[in-house]
Amino acid sequence: MKRCGRPLRSYEMMARAGRTRGNAGQAIASAERGLEFAPDYVPLLVELADLLANGPVKLDRAESAARRAIELIATAKAPQRV
Repeated sequence: MKRCGRPLRSYEMMARAGRTRGNAGQAIASAERGLEFAPDYVPLLVELADLLANGPVKLDRAESAARRAIELIATAKAPQRV
């Protein structure tokens, strides 16, 4: 996995901020940038899938992101310590 200068949470927050401002393009770009560094980061996969499914016709990309998030959630293990 590549290292990134910003924590992944920052990309998630930028994506949500873009959505809140009505700027889906900026929101999608932020989610995609974060996923370049961590393609298996479930919160960004879910955010991207939702943005794409509710925006201009990009349902194939939305479905792909959603399916990947579901796969990762299905195989996730709970931490041993809480």
